[in-house]
Amino acid sequence: MALAEARAILTVEFCGGAVSVQRATGPVAHANHALHLEPGPEGQRITGSSRDRQLRAELLLSQGRDPLAILQDRGGPGLPIRRDDPDDPDEENTLATLVACCTGAGAGWTIDWQVHDRPGQTAAHSGAVRNGRA
Repeated sequence: MALAEARAILTVEFCGGAVSVQRATGPVAHANHALHLEPGPEGQRITGSSRDRQLRAELLLSQGRDPLAILQDRGGPGLPIRRDDPDDPDEENTLATLVACCTGAGAGWTIDWQVHDRPGQTAAHSGAVRNGRA
């Protein structure tokens, strides 16, 4: 989530009436489980798939990999980030990948976005929102 007035990108987690908001100070990766919402990872059931993808994304981020390359990655131990195997063990394949780039601040902000449905191909859909106008 972007907060233009504060010139910040925020990570927001919510569940069961609780909410946690943290300012992102650099690139972050987030799989399907809460990272900073109390009671933290100890108080939730984290699937092997979610754990594998979170660890792999954090590793690739630490190596300076491009966000789209991370989201389309099929490597690493366990289940990969990008999943499109018809025999997937838990039937949770990737439908599409969104890449959003937020720039500017105040009255001059822009969000450029792309939706990729197949790795290695140009975006299936793309656009931009500038100062609240598409």
